[in-house]
Amino acid sequence: MYAKTICYPPLGELTVLPIGTGWVEFTVVLETGAASEKPLEVALWCDLELPYGGKWTELIFEERTNPTSLV
Repeated sequence: MYAKTICYPPLGELTVLPIGTGWVEFTVVLETGAASEKPLEVALWCDLELPYGGKWTELIFEERTNPTSLV
């Protein structure tokens, strides 16, 4: 099975947000091989609870087969 993900903003790199930004929008492209029979799911685990975190949350991405734009 072949699976490749592309994410924006990139994971594993620092992304600076303006003060007061209440959310971050992620765009993820999941590329799989034509022979892939298993349905795949993309999720982001994050720890955004302020001020010190401590509560990890799983965010499931929604599939869009015809996106209007890609970053």
